[in-house]
Amino acid sequence: MLVPLFILAFLSLVGEVINLPWAHTHSLNNWLAPVFATDLYNDQLTPDAQWALGLADFAAAIIGVIIAVSLWRGETVDKPALEPAFLQRVWYWDDFYDLVIGRPSQRVAAFCAWVLDARVIDGAVNGTAHVVKTAATSARKLQTGYARNYALGIALGMALVVAFMVSRTWWS
Repeated sequence: MLVPLFILAFLSLVGEVINLPWAHTHSLNNWLAPVFATDLYNDQLTPDAQWALGLADFAAAIIGVIIAVSLWRGETVDKPALEPAFLQRVWYWDDFYDLVIGRPSQRVAAFCAWVLDARVIDGAVNGTAHVVKTAATSARKLQTGYARNYALGIALGMALVVAFMVSRTWWS
């Protein structure tokens, strides 16, 4: 997390340097105008007012750093006494996430594991295997090894094909 913060700090510094009034004649608003022409706020502050606001921001930042250093200095960084329970529990976001997404997802996963997978998917696979096994057991009785039985099967099949062809010519 430290690297993204450094990148953001660097880019904010670059953005402020671009907006310095003595660095160039155009402000950041003029530079962004081709892209955000109608959406930019047009401030009409005098240079003195801009300096006053800039110094107030700088003073607020320095005071904030001094307060933070005085509260958090010492050997241990973890000082829960300075944080309320609301902040220690990260605004209760993890509890909310667990209640709304985590536990229902666990229930759906358990349902899928015990009902869909065990009964539907495994049932379809095992049912298909049972049908194939039953069909193979029945078809095994047809394989006698006698050539005359196979010749009879071929003759009966040919008779059925001829009967079908003849019936098609009579019906049309």
